[in-house]
Amino acid sequence: MRHRFPVTVVDGFYKNPKDVVKLANSFEYEPTNGSYPGTRTKPLDILDDNFYQYCAGKFLSAYFDLSIVEADLKVMTQFQKVSPFEKDYLNQGWIHRDHGMLCAGVVYLDEIADPNSGTSIYEAINEEAEILILGLEEKTKLYRDGIEVDTYKEELDKNNGQFYESVRVQNKFNRLIAYDTQYPHGASSHSTKHGERLTQVFFLGQLGTSHGNWPEQRFEAAERNSLTDCI
Repeated sequence: MRHRFPVTVVDGFYKNPKDVVKLANSFEYEPTNGSYPGTRTKPLDILDDNFYQYCAGKFLSAYFDLSIVEADLKVMTQFQKVSPFEKDYLNQGWIHRDHGMLCAGVVYLDEIADPNSGTSIYEAINEEAEILILGLEEKTKLYRDGIEVDTYKEELDKNNGQFYESVRVQNKFNRLIAYDTQYPHGASSHSTKHGERLTQVFFLGQLGTSHGNWPEQRFEAAERNSLTDCI
């Protein structure tokens, strides 16, 4: 499978990250629908459009030079808080893809970060086999209702057992990880030693540009223009 957006890590994402944390803590958080753990704010374009335009453009700049490429921003971003569960395996992320999105990102905003609560990128153990989407009922019961059903760990192990870890990015304050949503991915752990795990999540659902200047296309152009005969 080809990926338009390579895995990208940017340290020092925000110039004033502590002010971003204060902003994040000033908003109300809404319960999950069960597809993810914890709580999230409303989309930031609703809550603070000036900040939204700033952070959405900054996120896109990880892949595009916006001074050259005119982009139609279709970024959805929210702050998220997750309180750790008591059992370690309940803090494991469910490995998944984000269907209907092009790329996604996470900015870690814990000032005292737990390195093990970052994000992992995975690959299928059997690339020819169909990836099964497992545990939807078990995950929803836990995340939405706080109920661990008897089959939770069994379904979690079946789902995550289809993959092996390819990249692990540790949680570091003010670090961004961005990636193509077709990479299987998940939180390495939701557990922290210092209370809630605070992040900002980004999803790029659509991008209209004046040029076909995808990162993948730039890589291909560089390959065509390289001195391949000398290798």
